[in-house]
Amino acid sequence: MLWKSPSLSVREKEQRELKAKLLLEAMGALGLDALTPGQGDFVFGLEFLTEGAKRHSLPYVSANLRTTDGAEVFPAFRIVERAGFRVGITGVTAPSLLGQGVRSLPVEESLRKVVAELQGEKVDLVFLLSYQGLEADKKLARAVEGLDVVFSAHDRRLQVAPTVVGTTAIVQAGSRGKYLGVAELRVEDGRVGWADSAGRVRAERRRASLERQRSRYSKQLTEEGDERLRARVESSLARVEQQLASLVIPPAADGSQNQLNGRQEAMNRELGDDPVMDKLVNATLELLGDTVDEGHDHSGHDHSGHDHSGHNHGSGGDAAHGGVFNKTVTPKRAAPNPGPYVGAGVCMGCHPTQYKDWASTPHAHAWKTLVDEKRQFDQDCWSCHVTGANQKGGPSHPKQVGALGNVQCEACHGPGRAHVSSAGSENRVRMVKSPSEAVCVTCHTMEQTEGRFVYDTYLPKVDHKD
Repeated sequence: MLWKSPSLSVREKEQRELKAKLLLEAMGALGLDALTPGQGDFVFGLEFLTEGAKRHSLPYVSANLRTTDGAEVFPAFRIVERAGFRVGITGVTAPSLLGQGVRSLPVEESLRKVVAELQGEKVDLVFLLSYQGLEADKKLARAVEGLDVVFSAHDRRLQVAPTVVGTTAIVQAGSRGKYLGVAELRVEDGRVGWADSAGRVRAERRRASLERQRSRYSKQLTEEGDERLRARVESSLARVEQQLASLVIPPAADGSQNQLNGRQEAMNRELGDDPVMDKLVNATLELLGDTVDEGHDHSGHDHSGHDHSGHNHGSGGDAAHGGVFNKTVTPKRAAPNPGPYVGAGVCMGCHPTQYKDWASTPHAHAWKTLVDEKRQFDQDCWSCHVTGANQKGGPSHPKQVGALGNVQCEACHGPGRAHVSSAGSENRVRMVKSPSEAVCVTCHTMEQTEGRFVYDTYLPKVDHKD
């Protein structure tokens, strides 16, 4: 999608549109066989999408979308030939997710018509690109005959193995481009439907692991008397129960089905950057700073930053000393008014041991990771790499970061000026000694980490204890 939601604030528009143009150009360079729009593709207007698709020769398809005057937004389908097979590809978008200027015909009725047309074209396989969510796609697979594989989106779910409904397989591969979904098909004469033997093994292994976790957490609940710790265990147990409920176990192969091997390839830092994509991305990153208006207040911006749980950001950067950060890392423009925040250098005066430990963690180099990747002006990223971002008295946009770059003491323990100012007083203002999980998951969200961030596991890495 060109944007993650169907809405967009005025202050974000320029940067989001810049990124949307990058995505359209990048998708054109990929040479895709087909794609279908989602809810965030219409946020810049129908004309923006259709003109971009035309400019970059993007093969959008849609069985159900129409303009307000009844014309097709995109062709209903296209046929490609691969490995000796004629493959018909169509798409649908849930009517409830459409923006202004776009309407929908009844999805099931539209899809039946297109599938019949494709069968008349003598295709060997029918693929559906669906932006509705898994439950709607399962219902659609039961209602419309002739669908072989559904590539499902909108749930943003990383699916271990395909869901098989009748003779239709449904696959999906998470969100935010973290994984490349791969579906390898082995089709043989006389066979109907799908089985994924390898996926079944992986799913059963995953289920066994989750069941062991559930058993362990359940036992802890019966033994734990501390209410605070019980709440953490209950939260972990609920997360495991949720993952178990959504886990799909493919049916066992009985020799009558075709084979579908579905898997997800992680798009992580171990992969080299494609030169063409690298050039396009860098050209856009160079322009991000021009889209940040220092006069705008970004206090309402979503705090969903990047997850660092799977990466080591700490080895290459310079830590803060005495409140002064590496000049190549921190923007030259200082925060005009530090307000309630004093910075890690002040904290160091009374807490040198804790400061030293903090300086060795990825938190101490969080801002540098953005600068190194030219993302320091990215409105999707900056706030989780800065102390006090979008909080009262803290920086409200990337050009106002100043000495509050990095995830410093006050990001977890709260603003420190009142604490420092009341030193020696009987009514000294106390800091938050043990930050709650709610503070961490502001940035280490479930969507960002896909469940990898577990509070009790990660807390010892940053608790400044031996």
